[in-house]
Amino acid sequence: MKYTLKVILVLFITHCLFFISANAQEFQIAGGFVQVNNSSLVLENANFINNGTFTSTAGNVEMIGTSTNTIDGTSSTTFSTLTINKTSGEVQLTQDAGASDNLQFDNGMLDVQTSNFTMANTATITGADASKHVQTSSTGYLIRPVAASNVDFPVGNSAYNPATLNNVGASDDFSVRVEDQVLETYGAGSSETEDVVNRAWHIEEGTAGGSDVTMTLQWNTGEELTGFDRTQSGVAYWDGTVWNKVATYTAAATNGAAWTQTRIGISDFTTPFAIEDISAELGAKNIVQVRIFLQGPFDGVSAMSTDLQTAGLVPLTDPFTGTETAASISADIVDWVQIQIRNPLDNTDILATKPALLRNDGQVLDVDGTLGVGFNNLGVSSAYIVIKHRNHLGVMTAAPISFD
Repeated sequence: MKYTLKVILVLFITHCLFFISANAQEFQIAGGFVQVNNSSLVLENANFINNGTFTSTAGNVEMIGTSTNTIDGTSSTTFSTLTINKTSGEVQLTQDAGASDNLQFDNGMLDVQTSNFTMANTATITGADASKHVQTSSTGYLIRPVAASNVDFPVGNSAYNPATLNNVGASDDFSVRVEDQVLETYGAGSSETEDVVNRAWHIEEGTAGGSDVTMTLQWNTGEELTGFDRTQSGVAYWDGTVWNKVATYTAAATNGAAWTQTRIGISDFTTPFAIEDISAELGAKNIVQVRIFLQGPFDGVSAMSTDLQTAGLVPLTDPFTGTETAASISADIVDWVQIQIRNPLDNTDILATKPALLRNDGQVLDVDGTLGVGFNNLGVSSAYIVIKHRNHLGVMTAAPISFD
């Protein structure tokens, strides 16, 4: 059976409880005007379909039952209060909707799918937690205004990954959704596999510019990818070209069984945001392959001696920064060297520096022994390459070298 309201006049639901209960029903506004004031409209296992006009003042639409039901129609709907109370199943948006007073979670999820749910300026969200919140399973957002106080966005995709924003800049509407992966680059790139939390928070401001946001993001232990070190972690964001990283990595805070990281002073919402550790290599990787020979060890033909390694004088930890450690030093290693990447427009501007291992055939290896040295987030297509050794003068390419 389907309940269809084909309203020619106005239907008022005022100071009463209007209850629809049956499996696979619809409360459909097929035309005209429906108003719910100071009353409750309870839909059990029923879809809410608005093909007309719906208004509500201090009214509550409560969706209950055990089936998955939708909020749909040709018109977007602004509820006064929308209550999600599903003992199983969920409520799904297939049309934009919002709340002027409250979004209440008693049981179950509100999955926005490809639509948006917008909260009015003074509207609240109550009852949300890890088992009941706004699910962002696709491209839809939860939208809320944010000014100079903490505003929670209780969102998640396959798990609960809320965000909290505080904006001491110009008040603005912010849109938030969570994706269960982090890409090296956006809008294309491979999924990251290590040293990050496997979540991307897509957070956008309504009007570009003027924001000054403190952001806190939450994740769960099982979402940490291989090698992730939460004791040295931070919030990074994609600025449209490269990942913008924190200057100092800090230990994550706890929130019950979950973890959080906070970043202050955010004004760029090109999006998305991610949690990385100090070793993460977010971004497109450039592999620098160079071949050099050191005067002294060079035999004048095609190889260098490995006397330092034989004598045990090549340390496991690099002598330049003390931040890179090799698992072992193989017999064909000559010594450590340092690779610098310099700005193609200004060869005094150092963009990146990384220690590496020099093999006796002149090839430079990354710390893990692979051929070439990987750099992330350079933001340039060519660069001057500088090689330094602790007992030799450094050398630099005569001109910028293009990255393939």
